[in-house]
Amino acid sequence: MVHTREEMDTSTRMIKILHMRIIILGFVLLSGMGMTAAQQTFSVEEATHYALGHHLKMVNAELDVRSAEKKVRETLGIGLPHVSAEGQFQNFLKIPTTVVPAKAFDPRAPDDALAELKFGTNYKVNAGATLSQLVFNGSYLVGLQASKAFANTARIMKDKTMQEIRHDVSVAYYTVLMIQNNIGVIQEQRKLTEKLLSDTKILIDEGMMEKTGNKQLELTLLNFDDALTALKGQEETAKVLLKFNMGYPIEKEIILKDDLDAKALEIRALIPPENPSFANTPDMRLLANQAMLQSLNIKNVKAAYWPVVTAFLSYSSSAQRNKFDFFDKEGKWFPTSLWGVNLSIPIYNGGMNKAKMAQAKIARAKVDNNRALMGQAYQLRWSKAMAGFRQAVAAFDNKVKAVAIAEEVYHTSEVKYKEGMMSSIELDRATMQLVKAKSDLMMARYKLVQAQNELNYILDK
Repeated sequence: MVHTREEMDTSTRMIKILHMRIIILGFVLLSGMGMTAAQQTFSVEEATHYALGHHLKMVNAELDVRSAEKKVRETLGIGLPHVSAEGQFQNFLKIPTTVVPAKAFDPRAPDDALAELKFGTNYKVNAGATLSQLVFNGSYLVGLQASKAFANTARIMKDKTMQEIRHDVSVAYYTVLMIQNNIGVIQEQRKLTEKLLSDTKILIDEGMMEKTGNKQLELTLLNFDDALTALKGQEETAKVLLKFNMGYPIEKEIILKDDLDAKALEIRALIPPENPSFANTPDMRLLANQAMLQSLNIKNVKAAYWPVVTAFLSYSSSAQRNKFDFFDKEGKWFPTSLWGVNLSIPIYNGGMNKAKMAQAKIARAKVDNNRALMGQAYQLRWSKAMAGFRQAVAAFDNKVKAVAIAEEVYHTSEVKYKEGMMSSIELDRATMQLVKAKSDLMMARYKLVQAQNELNYILDK
């Protein structure tokens, strides 16, 4: 089949158009992917999980744990074999002179005569190695336990950091939601007022209403605009704080997907425990660990009365020459080897250990007192948190009823206004009452969520 030039040109143009569409489609898809990558959507659980993996406080806490674990390894190394090597080269510019009685070499010499002798060579080299091993040291055994307790302190502090981050993220997250929902309330009521203003203009044009009603509604819209401007500024500030608490890039956009109303209803159905245990909270665990460290300190003072035993094995070789020919295979080297045991027994140190023991017992008593105080502080904080939770529940229930009443009043006022039975000022009052009731309900939801958040923080949940 033979194609004409026009058909071929048409086919070429169609191919080019198709190719261009593919390029444009690819660009759109890539742009969409870029926009998706530029912003992320988070639930409160996802935001918390992100913070625990990215916040620099958590990074530092993890580094502290790793450092403490290396400290345990360092302490363990004290009780393992130690090997050291050393070497020494000496060049005697002047060989030392030794003076001895001359009679030792010449019986005829006077009694007070001295003979000058030089012993040694111009060059001397020593090389050797020593192996030492700690056999017994009570302080080392206690120190090893203490280093492990120190590492546990770092782990507890990491848990404390996690507790604070979870709390801070939750507070910031629901603060943003509360502001966004308030913006929604104002926007919704503004739309209703705009529609009412439109209806009012029709009634004014038909001579059924005075123009003053129109002006009052316009003033209400301006008030709504001012409120929206302020709330949007608060929203941006709250988002920045949330990003900071998450360790999320400040310049990137973030979207929250949880629902404050649903969360408040979920919490409303919860019944917190009346007398929970606080033993597993980071603060109580930290004090328990401190008590363990003080007990180990007492053991360490006792260990100062115990003997210390070390063993060693040493080997060395030396060579003395008048010429620098230490690499000569024929030259002689003189070896020395020995092993031994060192025993150190403390007897009396002027009463220092007795004073240290008294200090250690006092420090342990203080930690026990601090644990008791911390337990009382937790009980007090829990009682206050429970009272706040009950108040938040009662306020939430009341605000739900208040919104229902305010909506009924507003709708009745709207009908009366349209029928000319109510002034625009009275309608504006009903409108503001409804907006305030909805805002109060939003704040009640927020306080209820934060009251539950406080309970979770105390229990480290």
